[in-house]
Amino acid sequence: MQVMYVSAEPGNPSTLWQSDSGKFYRTKKEALADSGEELNPDELEIKTSWLKRNAKTIIISLCVSLIVAAITAYMIKYKLK
Repeated sequence: MQVMYVSAEPGNPSTLWQSDSGKFYRTKKEALADSGEELNPDELEIKTSWLKRNAKTIIISLCVSLIVAAITAYMIKYKLK
């Protein structure tokens, strides 16, 4: 399954319907009939940077890395004495 965030500005749809043939339409009725004005979802997709899409994962990974580094440093410091 593909998640796509599209522009919801006036005149642009916020929901795209895909027909059985794989074409995208503005309404469910057009998609079921597989006729009407076909849309190109790539033109409506909101482009975001990789950093913005993965910010939460990056922050969690950094926190876990810092905790592991602190525990490792503590263990080395007190095990060597």
